[in-house]
Amino acid sequence: AGIIGLENSCVDENTKSIVIESAVFNRSMIRLARKKLAINTEASYRFERGSGWNLAEYAAFKTCHMVLTYCGGEIIKFSDEKDVEYYNKLVSFQQNAINVDLEYISSILGFEIETQKFIELFTQLDYQLKQVESTTTNRKFFLLPPISRQDIKFQADVVEEIARFVGYEKVPSKLPHNINSFYKQNISDKLQKEIIEYLISVGVNQAINYSLCSDEENKVVLNNEQKSISILNPVSNEYSQLRLSLFNSLLKNLVTNYEHQIENISLFELGKVFYKQDNGIKEELQLGVITHGEHQYLSWNHQTIQYDFYHLCGIVETLFDRFSVKYIKDTNVNDKDFSKPVLDEQLFKKIVYYISVKDNKILSFVSEVDKEKLKIKLPNNIFYAEVYFELLLYEIKKEKVFKSIPKYPFVVRDLCLKIPQEMSYSELEKIILQFVYSKNFVCEISTIDFYKKDVEKFLTFRLKLQDLTKTLTDKEVNNFINDLLKELNTYNVYLREK
Repeated sequence: AGIIGLENSCVDENTKSIVIESAVFNRSMIRLARKKLAINTEASYRFERGSGWNLAEYAAFKTCHMVLTYCGGEIIKFSDEKDVEYYNKLVSFQQNAINVDLEYISSILGFEIETQKFIELFTQLDYQLKQVESTTTNRKFFLLPPISRQDIKFQADVVEEIARFVGYEKVPSKLPHNINSFYKQNISDKLQKEIIEYLISVGVNQAINYSLCSDEENKVVLNNEQKSISILNPVSNEYSQLRLSLFNSLLKNLVTNYEHQIENISLFELGKVFYKQDNGIKEELQLGVITHGEHQYLSWNHQTIQYDFYHLCGIVETLFDRFSVKYIKDTNVNDKDFSKPVLDEQLFKKIVYYISVKDNKILSFVSEVDKEKLKIKLPNNIFYAEVYFELLLYEIKKEKVFKSIPKYPFVVRDLCLKIPQEMSYSELEKIILQFVYSKNFVCEISTIDFYKKDVEKFLTFRLKLQDLTKTLTDKEVNNFINDLLKELNTYNVYLREK
């Protein structure tokens, strides 16, 4: 119905009784049905664009009149049954007049609309007008479109209608008056700009990718079935889901560059990922960095230097230092935040996490990609880092506060520690820093020596301790060192005996 009639209900020379029904069909249903049937008729063309609720009754009477006049028929029975929806639509449309302000329309178009010209134009177009107020500054009308123009619903539609009839070429081209050249960026915009400028300054190139990917690419994320968001009408299977991570996008960029003979690659992307949460869909900004090949090329005065794990660690740590973010490093994090997408650790040969001192959340990680598991045939090692932008934004200070040069000196202590064979440097550093921060000391920690013999392993740390409010005495420092050693003993870490 509303598209094409059936053969078993058509009118031919043997037809003697006809039921006449006047109906207005739903535009959306007609359009969907026409596309499914792959046909286009005059009826579907009219109903798709809206034939008008107020014409249904008139059309029924007009048809009856034509049958009586030209066909010699007779009306046996007439039913004045009207659908409730018909009345509701008709009344609501008549009550839905548009409030039009000519001063507002003139400001949008950029030229003055004369009142008389406006009335003449819309009267010719069969609109009903009622002037509400007319002064030198206020020219307001109630405008009721003809029933066939169901696309005219808002004042913006009236603006478009005027521009169409006056001519778009007559609309003047000029900049709006409200452009603020001193636009104040918010803290997020500033941070994004500073991150991009920093990464470019250290030789990393920016990549911009689609936010769509295939379901196969999202499988690098744990629990991807619960987190992934599918597109209702995807262009192809390659772009059927919103991405959960920047990892695959940058990995594809790397492979594409290598296939075009660009072997030494360092790329970053500051882009959005999308995933499901209990309370809806989350849109989150992340930073991804990937490297492969040589960082420094062969020259007459130096040898080549390959990108490695520690080079990428340095980029991330320098980024955190620029914004005064306090962090500790760890190679194993058991209590990961699974409310957001987490990459599968099995895809990496080694990985180190950067954890916030403030709230113990993972800010970033740096890893070496396992090429065999991902079936990537590239000659050099691939390193990947990811920074959670929103957590970094939370960590940084909203305003930079000037601090004078410390008045009180720092104290240096060297500790040679015997550590368990299975303990890593990052684990030990984490324990020491957490203890130092709990005492409200400013501390710099560095490793100055390493020794290993059989099953024994020794690390020598240099600690620079400082109190911003007073000069530390030897007694206070010694008490602090003794308390630190007691804390380390609980982890089977002991001071080396002479």
